[in-house]
Amino acid sequence: MSEGQTMINTAHAEQYRKQQEELERQRKEEERLADYDFTRMMLDALGLRKKA
Repeated sequence: MSEGQTMINTAHAEQYRKQQEELERQRKEEERLADYDFTRMMLDALGLRKKA
């Protein structure tokens, strides 16, 4: 494999790794927001949430 091909493969691997990190960050954020919504709904149902 040529040095140029190795550099291209390395760049593709880095791009893939960054994409996977971003997808994981988005998944964690969506999970966090879902947990927040569930907690807010439960507090509302129990009458324990302060109204703004």
